[in-house]
Formats: sequence, structure tokens, C-alpha cells
Amino acid sequence: MIHLNQWAHKHNISPQAMQDLYALMGVGDITAVTGNPGVSEAAVQQRVRLAESRKGNRMWRNNNGACEDVNGRIIRYGLGNDSSQINTVFKSSDLIGITPHVVQQYDVGRLLGIFTSIEVKRGGWVYKGKGREGAQFNWLKLVISLGGIGRFSNGD
Repeated sequence: MIHLNQWAHKHNISPQAMQDLYALMGVGDITAVTGNPGVSEAAVQQRVRLAESRKGNRMWRNNNGACEDVNGRIIRYGLGNDSSQINTVFKSSDLIGITPHVVQQYDVGRLLGIFTSIEVKRGGWVYKGKGREGAQFNWLKLVISLGGIGRFSNGD
């Protein structure tokens, strides 16, 4: 987060605008405990998928990982999981999907379906921005910078 805040300061982006961005990405007040503590990530993920479906969005589980095949070769799977080096910087989200968009006059020349990426967290999760979370946040920033929707969610 320090790097993003430095960039915002350099480009005269107000702290209020940055808080709005963090809230949009599901980080919000990074010191606050959000969601229901003790609710598993799997339960939150089901809640998020149902809520997104009710809004007309379509979300799919994006499993990520690596395993060895019978010949000892490493097989990597999951969106953007091209190498362990890339995976330390960018980690794609748990849910990947499409958000429909009704075309308005100001949309001329824009894509209609919006790529959507949601990183699901357990209830009580607090954003710390270290390690895995930092790589997940980098992925969400990339999605947003390319016109998509990217955010963390604990189901709330």
C-alpha cells in the first residue's frame, strides 16, 4: 500500500479518493475487522457467489496451484499462474467472472462485458498487505487499471 499511496501523492490524488478506491476494492478501512469472525472462507465464497448471481453477474471458481505429473514435470494451473516468480507478485483471485453492462451514450467504443475478479476472505479478515495479500492486491489493481472490476470480499 505504501507504493500506491506514494503514487497517489505524486499525482495529487486526494486521500479521500484513495479511501474511495480502497473501499471499492473491498479493503476499506484497512484497520477495521470486517465480516463475521469465524466464518470460513468457503462459506463466504458461497455467499459471495450467490449474491453476485442475484445481481446478474456470473462468477466461477479459479483454483490456483501446482502439482507434479507422472513424469515429474511441474504443472501449474489457475489464471496468471505462469511461474512461481510471477505468483509472488501477482495472484489471481478466487472468483473470476463477467459483470453485464448496459451500454450508455458515454460507453461508445467500450467493451460491454466487464471482467470481474473477487478475492474472497474469511469473516474477521483484516488487510495487512504483506506476502500473499500484496500479490492479490497487485492483481486487483491490474484488473481495475484495465477497466475491470476487482475487489476483496468477506461476504458483506
